[in-house]
Amino acid sequence: MVKIFLVTILTVTFFACKKSSSDHCNPEYIAYRFQNSMNIDTISLVSTNPSLDLFWYTISPGNKIVFTYTYQFRDCPEIADDEGVKTIVFEIPQQSDSFVLDDSMEFKTAKCLIRFACFCNSGEPALFKHGVIEGTRLSTNSWKLKASLQVPWNTQETITFDNVFTLK
Repeated sequence: MVKIFLVTILTVTFFACKKSSSDHCNPEYIAYRFQNSMNIDTISLVSTNPSLDLFWYTISPGNKIVFTYTYQFRDCPEIADDEGVKTIVFEIPQQSDSFVLDDSMEFKTAKCLIRFACFCNSGEPALFKHGVIEGTRLSTNSWKLKASLQVPWNTQETITFDNVFTLK
């Protein structure tokens, strides 16, 4: 009788326990988009770090092309605080067919900003100062962009991409 009881308890316990699995995770996602006839409006923010130029921004109707790179982190529901998004935005003149941004003054003119929104580092959008972005218009609906950008608050981290951006 004791053996039957133990076997029953072990069987119920075995089938009742659900193993945790990363199969239920949402995969990372990267979007490469641009919008015509838009502007990036910025408000300068006070920074406690003098090496960072911080801005809050909104994208609104205007007369520029605005590019947005969005990297959404892999997100597992059973793991707390692993979700997050890294966003890069910048603008160029509407009539451009190609461009190169490769110094801090060009990044400032293009309002080339990065923002992390995550538990790891939820800071305000910061202006890029080092790196390069090159772009060529492929059609009215697509641009080919190649970039290598040094993260403003972490000089050891570089964000790179070489992709086609599509009209949003």
